[in-house]
Amino acid sequence: MVYRSYPYAPLMSFCSGLTAFGALLFFCFGIVSVLSFSLILIIIGILEITFAAFLFFIVYKKKIPNKAEEISKKNIETKVIYALQYCRVNPDAYDEIAFINKDFADKYERNEEGKIVKRK
Repeated sequence: MVYRSYPYAPLMSFCSGLTAFGALLFFCFGIVSVLSFSLILIIIGILEITFAAFLFFIVYKKKIPNKAEEISKKNIETKVIYALQYCRVNPDAYDEIAFINKDFADKYERNEEGKIVKRK
């Protein structure tokens, strides 16, 4: 289990790391609790392992990537810095992004070499 980085949605990168760490922590505490000899601790351990599975399989694997995709799309369409980052990685997308994000189109252009440069 590793943490995922979302370059156009930094908050989701943080949530991804936090969720991965939380799932690992709850799983470890759950295993320790299940291995004890107390019935109450065994029940608590099973609940902790169940919560760890929920964090990993539902939140980490499904919810966070969907939300990150949504936020990334919004950030690229509305914020200049994210549009610039995206277009530097994907220069062919400049025309599409410039059409959507007018502030980006006002500040940056694609030169003859295909690189994204600041307008003069």
